[in-house]
Amino acid sequence: VGITSGAHVSAAVYYNSLTGTTTGQEFQGLTEFPLVWTPGFQYGEPVADASGDITVPNGSTTMTLAPGKYRDVLLQPHSTLTLINGGVYHLRNLWAKSDSKLLAAAASDLRVLGGLALDNGSTIGPANASVTAKNIVFYVGTDDAHSSYSTAVNVSPKAFVSANIFAENGTILLNQETQATGAFIGKKVVVGKYARVSLNSAFN
Repeated sequence: VGITSGAHVSAAVYYNSLTGTTTGQEFQGLTEFPLVWTPGFQYGEPVADASGDITVPNGSTTMTLAPGKYRDVLLQPHSTLTLINGGVYHLRNLWAKSDSKLLAAAASDLRVLGGLALDNGSTIGPANASVTAKNIVFYVGTDDAHSSYSTAVNVSPKAFVSANIFAENGTILLNQETQATGAFIGKKVVVGKYARVSLNSAFN
């Protein structure tokens, strides 16, 4: 686990190696992974062709998406995509460009086979007060080498994440000034400078 200067992590941290400091409890020496209960890793089963691609146009456009199998989901800058009804979403890639929003109106399970990327100032989180970070769970299946982005999960500076992310095979990068609430489990987790991470776990 790497925590850069100025980052704030108040939750418990379990690690074999730790760079940086936290204000929460620290537990060194992992013998099993993960150290929290999970329902088992869930790999995505996206559709194979472009018929499953979803693009939310640039600007103030708002779209909704029902549970199902898709391929590449792209949110153009300043757009909003709301996940309705709750349920399971199978994707190959999810890319939220700058200042876009992916919001969940009910408990949602997103199984991303390829990679997850949030650009500067983008948001993933609840659409209403009945949903919290623990109701939104991402399973990202790729390793870094095969991700469509620089890491399996690439959260750019000043993004907002209110969700749980489990990247069994790759790195979760919470870049500088990220505001993240949830639980973040990865082969490697990197917390950037001045990022803030708090706990609201689906994995109890």
